[in-house]
Amino acid sequence: MNPLKTYLQTLIVLLAVTVVGACGDEDEPVVFTVTPQQLTIQDGSTPTVSIQSNVDWYVSMVIEPWLTVTPMTGSGNATVTLAASGENSTRTARKAQIVLTERKTNQALVVNVTQLPPTLKLIASSTTVELSHEGGQAIVAVTANAAWTASVSESWCTVSPLMGNGDAQLTLSANQNFGSKRSATVTLTLFDGSEKLTAVITVTQSAPEREAVDLGLPSGTKWANMNVGATKPTDYGLYFAWGETKGYGSDTNDGRLFNWASYKWSNGSAHLLTKYCTETWYGTLDGKTTLDPEDDAAYVNWGSDWRMPTIDEVEELIANTTSEWVTVDGVNGFKCTSKKNGKSIFFPAAGKRSDSGKPSDSGLIQQAKSGEYWSSTIRLSSLYGGIFQSFTYSVVGYASRCHGLTVRPVRKN
Repeated sequence: MNPLKTYLQTLIVLLAVTVVGACGDEDEPVVFTVTPQQLTIQDGSTPTVSIQSNVDWYVSMVIEPWLTVTPMTGSGNATVTLAASGENSTRTARKAQIVLTERKTNQALVVNVTQLPPTLKLIASSTTVELSHEGGQAIVAVTANAAWTASVSESWCTVSPLMGNGDAQLTLSANQNFGSKRSATVTLTLFDGSEKLTAVITVTQSAPEREAVDLGLPSGTKWANMNVGATKPTDYGLYFAWGETKGYGSDTNDGRLFNWASYKWSNGSAHLLTKYCTETWYGTLDGKTTLDPEDDAAYVNWGSDWRMPTIDEVEELIANTTSEWVTVDGVNGFKCTSKKNGKSIFFPAAGKRSDSGKPSDSGLIQQAKSGEYWSSTIRLSSLYGGIFQSFTYSVVGYASRCHGLTVRPVRKN
């Protein structure tokens, strides 16, 4: 081998190594950028920061302890996730900063973070509630993050609590429904400064399961299977003075005395009638002998399809049915069975309420022993009386209008 050639090849290799070594000693420029440098956190969001780097870096400072950063250190390109350790309980925004520093030249970059207050929230777990005609309660969960109030459109429906601050359990209640199906609106309202939220709950309460029984009567009149105020055929229902539409139960401590002093259509204990009078001797003359719809307990409490029977319809029922004293589910009463089609209806022996006003007077008479039901017709021979259907003493009788008797509705369709 040529010694000169070998020498030259060796020299070239050494020069190449020297050049490469010299280039490796020069510093590369540091790349370190952070985007974005303005971030917003709201309602549990977890925004991210993108790091472009060719060196090691770390989170050198987190200003405000509620802010967390993951990861806290890294090398090269990376993504950092920010999160608030808790909800902003104030109604104003709060600020924080994080400082990221690269380890080679200690260049630091700042990211500004804003946590907004939570979005106002008012949510009812149910927007519709159905209650039984027997009454009861329903629970609706309220999810809220500020103070709220509750209001209800109808007095028969009650709401508790009527106000709150934050989450709560709302109790919707209703007593027994003696009338038609009814509905109410419960409105929840949340105010926070100029902001307002509402949530609406519709509450419906079913009516008793009534039936118009076709007994095959010549007039086509159908009789109800239960009394006004009853929830089933064996219930007594409510007691009404003749021509009054507000009924009362059999509890004589309910504050109502069924006497002339409390009767709606008289001027008190003087017994002078102010309506439904055909002779001036008895009061204010108007010539009315049958109840107006607005004074008919069946019409007002059950709706326009129903009304109290006339005396003619009472006599028609008696003539076309057979009546027998029976006990149904432990309740005494009278079973009227059609002579034409065999269908029957049950009249519980509710008795009546009649009060003298004396403390010794119980006011409840012949309950479970007799049944007396108002018709819509006055007694012309004695205007202080209203005609009733009696199953105990006679076919048709009369009672003082101020007494409390039960009502059995009728309808034509």
